[in-house]
Amino acid sequence: MLTDRDKQTGLRCGVADFRLRDGVAWARTLVFDTDVVRIVGRGKVSFDTEALDLEIRGQPKKPSLLRVRTPSQVEGALANPDLGVDGGRLAAQETTEQDRADRDRDGDGKRRS
Repeated sequence: MLTDRDKQTGLRCGVADFRLRDGVAWARTLVFDTDVVRIVGRGKVSFDTEALDLEIRGQPKKPSLLRVRTPSQVEGALANPDLGVDGGRLAAQETTEQDRADRDRDGDGKRRS
């Protein structure tokens, strides 16, 4: 998702391999590569209901202090998809990140090496 301040990045390549069975396309491989991130996904597309149910996860190519590890959901109709993040999983990530930071500190508050 981009804001007005964000720069767009070009898509370098993409691979999508789906298995079609009974009107449902199941993603076997879903990978897109840009200059800054590799995106992998999984899920299905139901053609009878024209519904998307995909999960995509970005893997940044450079280290970052702030990173959302929670996958994004692509749901809704093919003609009007919704992109969002599962709030419960995002809250769990924040808790896990805080727990990890707490474990990395000594009793005096200094970071362990």
